[in-house]
Order: sequence, then structure tokens, then C-alpha cells
Amino acid sequence: MNTTMRKIVVIVALVLFAMLANLWGEAGWGHVGESGIDPALLATGTAVGLLLLCAWLSGLISRRVGLPMVTGFLLIGIVLGPSALGVVTADQQRYLLLIDKLAIALIALTAGGEIRLSFLKGSLKAISSIIGVQVGCVLVVSTVVFAMILPRMGSLAGIGTGDAWRIGLLLAVLACSSSPAIAIAVVTELRAKGPLTQLLLSATVCKDLVVIILFAVALSFSVGGLAAGQGGGGEHLSLMTIIGQEHLPLMTIIGQHIVGSMVAGVIVGILITGYLRRVRAHLTIFLVLVCFGIALVSKPLHLDPLITALIAGLLMRNAWHEISEDFFEEIEDLSLPVYCVFFAVAGTRVDLVALGELWHWALIGVVVRLSMLAGGTMLGAKLGGVDRDIGRVLWGGFVSRAGVSIALAGLIYDALEGTDYATPVFNLALGMVAFDELLGPLMLKRMLTDSGETGARGAAAHPG
Repeated sequence: MNTTMRKIVVIVALVLFAMLANLWGEAGWGHVGESGIDPALLATGTAVGLLLLCAWLSGLISRRVGLPMVTGFLLIGIVLGPSALGVVTADQQRYLLLIDKLAIALIALTAGGEIRLSFLKGSLKAISSIIGVQVGCVLVVSTVVFAMILPRMGSLAGIGTGDAWRIGLLLAVLACSSSPAIAIAVVTELRAKGPLTQLLLSATVCKDLVVIILFAVALSFSVGGLAAGQGGGGEHLSLMTIIGQEHLPLMTIIGQHIVGSMVAGVIVGILITGYLRRVRAHLTIFLVLVCFGIALVSKPLHLDPLITALIAGLLMRNAWHEISEDFFEEIEDLSLPVYCVFFAVAGTRVDLVALGELWHWALIGVVVRLSMLAGGTMLGAKLGGVDRDIGRVLWGGFVSRAGVSIALAGLIYDALEGTDYATPVFNLALGMVAFDELLGPLMLKRMLTDSGETGARGAAAHPG
């Protein structure tokens, strides 16, 4: 079977798995006949097929005009989403969540396979410095800016000073987030290799973990004050909403979530390697089952599929490089169709109506974030001893935001639900993510192209 046919088979398998799992989750196998099947579930399969085809074509057009393919995927998702043509409806979006997790598992395996421990060990000072200074700059300045502009937004004119600062803190942490998925997708498309690419991938992945923990702490801190002030839905939300645990201390929950996911990643990496040693057949089907398994067990076991798959890929690449080489080549073959669906689905979540109402406020947040990303990354790179040429352009790789940022924005909405702030704050957050979602891939492609690390040229200049 040629590569194209294998990709089609894999996508069909992904859709079937997602629909069956959602059917089981929504009704249970024993109750399907009694309750009937949600028509939105049946329509989701058609919607995914259409997203795949349209995203693929849109990506090809984007590449023809010099844009990253990811930009085309996102744009077609916006056009087909509920706020535009409505081909993908709001009811169907919840059935696409599992496909998101499947794609995240595949993307994280790719990210883990790109990280060399020898490089990470030698760059630990640089990565720590970049993340620390960058996050610090974005967090402090954005909190102040959001606390100042929120009371000036018409729909939030009556917000109190304390609530403005609490919500500003949540939006500032959201502004710290970046998208490893988009970074990996653009790097894969351009076949980029070299010190800048390695540093970018390692830093964005590590930063993702830092932001998740930081958001959890900020959410737990902010929600208590908001709940006391308005008595809204925030009183029911804390870190437990993020990872599904209750009645445990904050650090215990974080520890179990992070450490448990890392341990699971080690186990998954060992199991995959065992299969490659003894069977090594039907890698396409096996890879789909692995990603599906990671996605399916993550929620009941309170694991993060991103961390689990990342550790599995990292372990395989560094401990069993020769054995796993074919496996990572298979991942690369599957990356394009998976990225088509994943980023098109992310695009469907952009609310054009909300963006039209709040675009000027969102643009202020975007400009502040870009300024602090640039300044913080360059300063952190300088303090970390990074080559000046790399440190000067590296910040462009942190602009992109996508799935994780949208999920965090949703948690902010859940925290504020029942208050007067929920809808306008959520729309503002999504508006800023939408700008970064479209701007980020363009900046990243320009950064990698100018660095000389793309395609054969980058591979030749920086082997392995």
C-alpha cells in the first residue's frame, strides 16, 4: 500500500475510533437502542472528512503562495466553523475532542523524538533562562495592562478593581502560553534541523509544562476571590477541573498529574520498543492504536496525553535510537493528514462575531504580548549564553497559540460562569488567541527560513 493510501486508511480509522468512543461515552453500548444516537454524532464523521479534504487543499494553496500549510488549515477551519459557514456546528465540536487528543499524542511523540538529551543537558541553562525571563516579562506586564483595560471595556464597565486584577492575572498566564503543536508542524513541513530548531522545540515543550502548572496555581488563587465577590460558578472550580481530582492539596495534585504522566510515558515507550523488537509489522495500524490508547486512558487515570507521549518519544529516541527509527519515519508519514484535521478543528473554535466586537481590545493584548515575548526572549537568551544571532530571532517561534490556549480559555470561562464577566472575558481571550494563531506560523516560517536550517540546506549544515 503506498503512502497516500496509508494516510487515508489511518484517517478513516481515526474517525471511526473517535465516533465509536464518543458513542460509548455518550450513551453506553447497552443504551444506544433506548436513547438513540445524537444526530450530531452521525454528522461528525462527514464533517471530519470534509475538514480533511478542504484543509489539505487549503494547505497546498497556502504553500503555493509562500505561507505555512498550518495557516491554510486554520483558515479553512475558521471558514467552515460555527461562526462562519456553519458546516461544523457547535454540537459537533464536542465529538471532535477525542480527535484533538489523538493528534496531540502523535504531535507529542514527534516532539519527544526531536529532543536529544545530550543537547537538552547542554542547553539547560539557556532554556531555563529563556523561559524564566520570557514568562516573567509577559506575566507581569500583561497583568497590569489587562487590569487597566478590563474596566474600560463596555461589557465590563462595572468590574471592581480586585476582580480586574484577578482576571487580568488569568489572562496574563494565558498570554504566556505557546503552541508546541504549531512549532512541530511548521518544523516538520520545512524539514528544519539545527541548533535554533532544537532550542525552539525543547524550550516550547518545557514552557508548555511550566504554563500548565502556573495556570493551575493562578486559577486556584483567582477563583476564590471571584467566587467570594460574585457567588458565581467559580466556587465550584479549582485545579481539580483541569485534571479531574478532588479534595487533594494543590501540590499533591500537580505532582500526581505531572509525575504520573511521566511514569506512564516511560511505560508506553518501553511497550512500543518491545513491539518494535519482536513484531515490527503494520506500523501504521500500531501507531494509530498507540495514540488512541494514550488519548483514551488519559482522562480516567488523570494523565496529560501531551506529557505521556512526549516522554515516550524522548525515551525511544535517546535510549533505542536505531530500533525506533522506522517508527519515527512512520509518524512523519502520518503527520500531514493528522495536522490537517487537528488545526482545522482548532480553527472552527474561533468566534468571528466575538472577534469583530472586541478586536481593538484583543489587538492591544496581542501587541503587549509580542513586545514582551521579544524582549523577554532576547534578554533570557543573552543571560543564558545563547548565540546572539539565534537569540535575536528565537522569539518568533513562541508567538503561535492553538489548542492548549483555547482549552485554558475555556477553563477561564468555566471559572467565571455565573458572573457577569464570563462571556466578554472568554471572547477577549479567544480573540487574542485567534490573532496569534494566524500570525504565529508566518513568523515561525520566516524565522526558520532566514536561519538557513530548513530543508536539505539545514540538514546538511547541521547533521543529525
